[in-house]
Amino acid sequence: MIELPSWSEGQQAIVRTQTPSGIQISASAIVRSMPPTVLRGTNVTIDGRQVVGKRQPAIVSPDGGDTVDLEARAALKTALDAMRSHGLIES
Repeated sequence: MIELPSWSEGQQAIVRTQTPSGIQISASAIVRSMPPTVLRGTNVTIDGRQVVGKRQPAIVSPDGGDTVDLEARAALKTALDAMRSHGLIES
């Protein structure tokens, strides 16, 4: 945990670090004191590329249609379930 001075309330804080393998990781957040939070930001950037942003709208699981490909639907459902469980898309 990094303690910031009271005057930083409402300001943007950017945290940057580098992994032992040299990958750059950064995250930005607006500083809030109450309730204190570990990190609340708008995105996570790794090695200069945004990898996580704000949560996207829900994606409907496949249903219906003229051609039913059960293996493809199962794979797509697994991917959508993983994104939902990680909070990347709405449920």
